[in-house]
Amino acid sequence: MHTRQREAAMWRNVELDAFVRNIPEGEVLENLRGALSSLQEELASAQATAALSLKTLTREEAEVREMQFATETRKRELDQRAERVKQDLRDAVKKKDSRAPWLHEAKEELTRCRRSLFGRKEE
Repeated sequence: MHTRQREAAMWRNVELDAFVRNIPEGEVLENLRGALSSLQEELASAQATAALSLKTLTREEAEVREMQFATETRKRELDQRAERVKQDLRDAVKKKDSRAPWLHEAKEELTRCRRSLFGRKEE
């Protein structure tokens, strides 16, 4: 199998050599220059596209980092708020002052904080 492939490659080389020999030298150089110029244009275009893609990706990464920071900040705020409400409830239970007017509001606030933390909609 390899022998056949080598023979085919050899004949392609022979055919290519014969084809190239029949082309005037100046024309070969001009064709090569044209091909090189075309490749350089393609390379420049690909580089410009890559630079634009990188710029877009960098901007999107920055936006994601900002959103993550905002989410983490909001979560910390909600955690702190929930802790304050829990402490208020503990204090009220210790005082056995369940009739305090703010107790019901504190329970509702705690429920809202929990729902916000766990992503549930408020009812």
